[in-house]
This record gives sequence, C-alpha cells and structure tokens, in this order.
Amino acid sequence: MLDFAIFAVTFVIVLIGAVLYLYPSSRSASGVPGLNPTEEKDGNLQDIVNKGSLHEFLVGLHDEFGSVASFWFGGRPVVSLGALVEELVDKWASYPKSQHTPLCAHLLGLAMKAVTQLAMGSRFGDDAEIIRFRKNHEAIWSEIGKGYLDGSLEKSSSRKAHYESGKKAAEQHLKVLTLFLIMMEDGMVFTLAGCVITANLCIWAVHFLSVSEAVQERLYHELVEVLGEEPVTLEKIPQLRYCQQVLNETVRTAKLTPMAARLQEVEGKVDQHVIPKETLVIYALGVVLQDADTWSLPYRFNPDRFADESVMKSFSLLGFSGSQACPELRFAYTVAAVLLSTLVRRLRLHRVEGQVVEARYELVTTPKDDTWITVSKRN
Repeated sequence: MLDFAIFAVTFVIVLIGAVLYLYPSSRSASGVPGLNPTEEKDGNLQDIVNKGSLHEFLVGLHDEFGSVASFWFGGRPVVSLGALVEELVDKWASYPKSQHTPLCAHLLGLAMKAVTQLAMGSRFGDDAEIIRFRKNHEAIWSEIGKGYLDGSLEKSSSRKAHYESGKKAAEQHLKVLTLFLIMMEDGMVFTLAGCVITANLCIWAVHFLSVSEAVQERLYHELVEVLGEEPVTLEKIPQLRYCQQVLNETVRTAKLTPMAARLQEVEGKVDQHVIPKETLVIYALGVVLQDADTWSLPYRFNPDRFADESVMKSFSLLGFSGSQACPELRFAYTVAAVLLSTLVRRLRLHRVEGQVVEARYELVTTPKDDTWITVSKRN
C-alpha cells in the first residue's frame, strides 16, 4: 500500500512537471513564446508604456521572440500574430504592379504558420517543421475532404496507404508523450481544420475585395479611422464593424463550410417529421446561405446586409458567429481581421482581368485552381 502511495505521489509530481514543461501556459501567456507578466495586476502594461507605444512594444517583442509572440495585457494573455502578416505584406509590397500574386499558395502558408505556432508553440517556428507538417497535412486533408465523402478512398489501396502514412507522421509530429493523447488529438483536429478554414477565409476575403473596389475602399476608411497607423489588437477588432461584415459576407458568399453533420443522440422532430435516435443529420449550410427567401440577391457580395441585427442573429444560429462558432472558425476570423487590417491599409488589391474563379465544394470550400491578384502601394 505504501509502495502504491509513493508511486501515485511520484506520478502526480512527474505529470505536473511534464505539463509545466510541455505546456508552459502556466508560466507565460500561452504555449507561444513571449513575456511573463512583469506585474500580477497590470501584466506587461508598464513595458508597453516604457516603449512609448504599443507599436514600438510589438516591434521589440517580435524581434526577441519571433513571428508569433505572447504577452499579458492586464490579466489577459495576448498572442500577437502581426509579424507573420507583416512578413507577407512586405513581400507583396515588393512586387511590381504587374506581377500576379497567388493567393492560395501564400495564404495557406500564412495559416499553417499561425495555427501550428499557436497550437504547438515555438517548435513550429522553424520553416523546415512547417514544410514537414504541410506535406502530411495535405495528404490527410485531401482525403478527408474527398475520399471519405465519395467512398473512393476505400477503393484505392495506394491512396489509402498515402493517407495512413501522412496521418501517422502527423500524429508523431504532434505527440510528445502518451500521457497527452487527448491533448494531441484536440491539437490534431485544430491544426488540420484550422489551417484550411483560416487559409480559405483569407483567400476568399482578399479575392472578393479585389473585385469589389467600393467595399475595399470603405474597409480602408474604417481601418484608418479606428486604428490610424497603430497595429490591430484584440481589443480593437470588435470596433471594426465593417470588417466583421466583410468577413461574414465572405463566409456566406463563398459558402465556406457548405455542410455540417452530427449524430442525433435522441429522437427528434422537424416539422411533422420524426428523426430517429442515432440518425446522422446533415445540415446543408451551403443551401441555406444561398436561399433567395432568406438573402436578397444571394449571389451578390454585399457586406451591408450584415448591418441588420436580425441577419446577424440568423447567421449566429447557423453556427457562423458568436458562441455557436467552432474554435477553428473563431481563430480564422481573428487571423483574417489582422491580415485585412494590415494589407488594406498598405496596398490596393486588383483583380486579374479575364480570370474565372471556380469553387471546389468539400468540407471547406476552396478555389479549384490558385487565385491570382495584383497589388499596388497606397500613397
């Protein structure tokens, strides 16, 4: 009995130590590298004051900790993604106006870096780690999006072997100790779905802005009015009302997640129809988002429709905003808001003449081929 008690105490101590080592959120703002709070109540506020402005503080923060860094704003942990976006926008700003910029390639890379570094910490700061994970991610997601839906995966031994190999490699990439299997599985779901949802929300938003000059200019004026020349922060994002409308309309027009499903755990009823227990229920969200009885001119990109609170309420009930939204979509909205707030204030986005963008509908809607834009610097 004494031996078991000693073992139990030792196991708990080892477990706590492993959590502190592997998941340092208890010592810093998150698993993302960054500053510990200098004061318990104010966090790093005095550090910000000492630097002269939030912008100058963030410059120093990212110089020290890399493209994704954390700090404390009062008692609240904050993760800054600005450097990732700044790197991308700097690259686009260096292009001549005539150069075509591939949205899918660039924004999937941005999403991959943001999601993996936030979910798994500084280990994914190395580009080689990102490239390894991206290769495995593509092997898995391409089959989740298509092979499982149409049954073709089970009919091809080579495709199934490629999928299983990618899945095993990704699991090994993320798993550190078997004690954290549940955490690893949650991280796997977040990174797989989060990368694709974040990338495609950004891709479609930039694409729609490039073909909607009036919307782009209105968004620019809101960004300048609310942010000035300062970087966007989590506290400022809720003030960007029109930016939120642009992202909501992007989700609706692109039919970003055209379907959802759940298992009916108890017997239910829709109208006069009984849905038996353990029935798989599919929500045809793509159909609802283009329903002419619900949305006027449903195929037109019009962010103004979300100025109506009743429309926002309906949208929330579908699971696209508010507390009903999945963690991956909430994270995607944050990354997209940071991207647009930086990109639109510095550059004008232009569509490529003659380009036809077609959608591929799977679990997340993506362009069939890479989508291209050109950019020019604002005065």
